[in-house]
Amino acid sequence: MSVEGFILLDEKLGIELYDQQIFDFFLIPAVKDPLEKVQQIILNHTDLNHRIQRLLTSKGKQNIDHFILNSDKTLKEPIQVTAFITGEVAGNRRILTYFSKISDKVDPYTPSMRSLKYNVISKLAPSIAHEIRNPLSSLAIHTEILDNMLPTLSLQTEQFQRIKKSITVLQSEIERITRIIDHFFKLARPGAKESSYEDINSILRESFELIKPQCYEQGIKIELNLEKSVPFVYLNRDELMQVLLNIMINAIESMPRGGVLTIISKKLKNKSLIIIQDDGQGIPPNDLKKIFTRKFSSKDNGSGISLVLARQLIEKMGGKITAQSDPYLGTFFTIELPQASKF
Repeated sequence: MSVEGFILLDEKLGIELYDQQIFDFFLIPAVKDPLEKVQQIILNHTDLNHRIQRLLTSKGKQNIDHFILNSDKTLKEPIQVTAFITGEVAGNRRILTYFSKISDKVDPYTPSMRSLKYNVISKLAPSIAHEIRNPLSSLAIHTEILDNMLPTLSLQTEQFQRIKKSITVLQSEIERITRIIDHFFKLARPGAKESSYEDINSILRESFELIKPQCYEQGIKIELNLEKSVPFVYLNRDELMQVLLNIMINAIESMPRGGVLTIISKKLKNKSLIIIQDDGQGIPPNDLKKIFTRKFSSKDNGSGISLVLARQLIEKMGGKITAQSDPYLGTFFTIELPQASKF
């Protein structure tokens, strides 16, 4: 098992988030305020400080740096460090610094960097959601004020109708953005990973809402064909959402010039069937045989693990995932899930 830890820093190298493992990396005993000692080490460690400052002053020319910190009085052994700019939160840049033992062999089923990013995103999600919801709430309140004031204004019928229509559009769009934010941060929010009785169609509609803006931006039409009689399933809703979104995003990326993404649910005897179909460029036959295997990726920046994990999650639910592809017809992913015994 690999030993890993992370620290999320602000531009002044203040610690915002951290993993308990860093105390072991930096030889910090169980004291009253171990985080203060970590802060002192970061500020006083010449090499680490220099590398992070270089990232911050690169002005976008360099967003990531890999280096090794040699053992010294603050490190019990050499460690490998990856530091990168994560973007802005509330107007300030953040630096994610990831530590791992050089001797570790990373298990391909444990995507260190991706897991780390999801961990940080999940911890930042509540504050980011708060930052977004505040202006949305203000927009909603002031739109409501305008709507209430409208009947008191001396307007011609045509003017009144045009303004009323614009207010209705504003209210509808605010509600839509709020739903998208709620869906996204519900997925990102950390919590207990428990299974429950779930409606497949509800999960598919939620996934649809999340990918819809990206599809419209790329000129992709979405066809949602959900059968009403699809039985309930017993599984972890968030894990199935992660699998579905991964497949849907891959489908969107396969259609850079637009196309059709079809999402289907069906009842098949005592099973629930999900089909995600695109009419993109397809997967070559030799690659199709390997897409659920370790280390395979057809993308330059791919990790080669997303579909492996998708298969693991679906199999953990008692289901099965398969793929078919044709260079002229696109790709079909089929997920079979057992009907919940209660239903």
